[in-house]
Amino acid sequence: MNIHKIRNCTITGNFIGDVVGRNLPFIDSTVDKEACVAYSSYFKGAPSYDIIFTDNIAAGCVYAGFVAPGHECGDSKQKSFRNNVAHSVGGEGYGAHIYQNPADKTSKCFEMSHFTAYKCQSVCFVAWGVTSEERVHDMTCVDNRLGVSMNIGGEREEAEIAMWDSEVWGEAGAEDCP
Repeated sequence: MNIHKIRNCTITGNFIGDVVGRNLPFIDSTVDKEACVAYSSYFKGAPSYDIIFTDNIAAGCVYAGFVAPGHECGDSKQKSFRNNVAHSVGGEGYGAHIYQNPADKTSKCFEMSHFTAYKCQSVCFVAWGVTSEERVHDMTCVDNRLGVSMNIGGEREEAEIAMWDSEVWGEAGAEDCP
């Protein structure tokens, strides 16, 4: 599912799964982010506004269950990416690749929350943004090979990364999910 440059859209209660890789060769070692759901991420800087993206399941994906934007810090009622679940992700094996929303041009902080991933070949989620502060909370990670990965891009004097009210269980690939 490729969601690109949209406004005023609701996507809820879907199952997206068994995505097959495109096997595209890249000369410059670029990663083809083959996700079950690519949410405003396929073309760089494509903002999406007023989106409700909740209660979806992605399974059997190549790169990630979801490649999706985070939300503004402190927005506890946001529904732009909430209560989604990824499992049994192979390849790079991210449950979610969360990035700073291009629609939020002024923020020095971005946040991600309310996500679950289990039995992924790599991390539960990877978070990346060119910001001074990154927040993560209410995440559940079970039997993913490498836990979580939180990153801030660019050089800066100070950066803050915080994670709370989250659970990370297990740190090795599950035997029943090769």
